[in-house]
Amino acid sequence: MSALAAHSILARVPLFSGLGEPQLAAVLELGVKRRVPLGTLLFLENAPASTLYVLLDGRVRVTRDATGGQIVVLHFADPGDVLGCAILGGARCYPGSAEVVDEAVMLAFDERAIAALVERFPLVSRNALRMLSGRMEDLRVRLRELATEKVERRVASALLRLAARAEADSKRPELRMSRQDLAELVGATQYTVSRIVAAWEKDGWVETGRQRIRVVDAEALRSVEHGEREAVT
Repeated sequence: MSALAAHSILARVPLFSGLGEPQLAAVLELGVKRRVPLGTLLFLENAPASTLYVLLDGRVRVTRDATGGQIVVLHFADPGDVLGCAILGGARCYPGSAEVVDEAVMLAFDERAIAALVERFPLVSRNALRMLSGRMEDLRVRLRELATEKVERRVASALLRLAARAEADSKRPELRMSRQDLAELVGATQYTVSRIVAAWEKDGWVETGRQRIRVVDAEALRSVEHGEREAVT
């Protein structure tokens, strides 16, 4: 990946929001670009936190242990996402685990680089606090959904949430996601999620393809999310 392409991705990373072109160039110089193969564990939950990552290319699954030993998939990180951001909030251990599920290119910041980031760009610390607050709220919502919501409502909520993010990032509400990915994200079996998505595709609410899901009728999904439509049978 070229320096220009990496710079373009950094410009839309919320952690670096408010930084100008020269400052982004300095951030790029502080990090070390790494190519990370499929299956690599970037870090494990509760392991000592020492490195901050910005995903430039590829995909990473982020998980966390929940009550009763259940593994909760928090999200799938895409280019522009930050991994290990809790370090900037003072965390000594990683709050979750991260595994590369598509060969990735990372910009890695070790403890020395992180200290330089915070010292040279105070705005980064403020951005980090906002990001961490949002992620804690997302986790609270996800755990509540897993404990109380039916699968159909969880699937609808996840698709709406991801589509809104995709549209904000790229102006296209298309998700780079398989049905298996979606099943892991909502804590259900692939069979159940495939049945739900197939029914919604037949009704014209979504379109699917290879590793792709697109929300067509957001209002219909919102009606499922709010319990206004009957569950798929």
